[in-house]
Amino acid sequence: MLDPNETAIRQVERLGFRPDDIHYIMLTHFDIDHIPGLSDFPQVQVHLTSTEAQGAIHYPYFTESQRYNSRQWAYGPKIVRHPRAMSSGAVSPESRS
Repeated sequence: MLDPNETAIRQVERLGFRPDDIHYIMLTHFDIDHIPGLSDFPQVQVHLTSTEAQGAIHYPYFTESQRYNSRQWAYGPKIVRHPRAMSSGAVSPESRS
């Protein structure tokens, strides 16, 4: 069981911020052990890949449904979907000269 003092919201408060000071959360994935405190920040935009949003929220296959718990985002977070991350060695438009 997680110590309540180790939750994201308590860590934010210890840094001197209020929960509504947080505007963005960037996630690599929605696995059950990565987002339990997400609903503590209902005002944020949650950024993740389109692929992860598709698999977790919209059309999870059986194996994916074992990784996710839809109750953790039942409050209706503001999801911002991004294209898949570039593979290593790829050149982003920003790095071209």
